Amino acid sequence: MRPNTSWTQKVEGAFDLRAFDVRWAQREVVCPQGHASQQWKPTTRKTGQSIIIVTFPEETCRACPVRSSCVRSETRPKSLTFQPQAQQEALHAARDAMNSEEAKVRYQRRAGIEATISQGVRAFGLRRLST
Repeated sequence: MRPNTSWTQKVEGAFDLRAFDVRWAQREVVCPQGHASQQWKPTTRKTGQSIIIVTFPEETCRACPVRSSCVRSETRPKSLTFQPQAQQEALHAARDAMNSEEAKVRYQRRAGIEATISQGVRAFGLRRLST
């Protein structure tokens, strides 16, 4: 599972998707300041992946005292893009599992094995077919 690489992961105190209360049944999201989303739009990416795009009211976002922790744009309101509920919850669970000590040990072992195979392929031609 790839880690979350959004800007919110790199800036201390920034709000990522988990800081927002996604209310699946009501088809709305509530921001950390308690404001509800304005639009909930199910759509698909060009790749065919189902996604949901949520936007917040512009007036609310502009007046927000913690705007810089939420959105980088000076004028546009906050928008969130995420997957349908089952996929999004599975993604969160997989990322949480990756952060456990057991997963870190398992990944170190895997990285060592992959490095050994890579060296064998690059340095010793292990992929070459013999006739």
